[in-house]
Amino acid sequence: MAFDSELLRGSLDLMVLSALADGPRYGYLIQQSLREATADRVGLSAGTLYPLLHRLEEDKLVKASWDDGTGRRRKW
Repeated sequence: MAFDSELLRGSLDLMVLSALADGPRYGYLIQQSLREATADRVGLSAGTLYPLLHRLEEDKLVKASWDDGTGRRRKW
């Protein structure tokens, strides 16, 4: 069962914030969390996710930080 595109568009912010409720995650982990939580019904592309995260950061709903500890620089 696929989600209605309008419903999905209006819910993405809340879905991403919900994925971040348990703690910091970088983009791929957010995508993976949403796929698992929706039984693969929501496949959020990077082209949709990253502008959404930037907007949430500008609106001060999330705070990002950079980490080099994994050997690869990631924005959490």
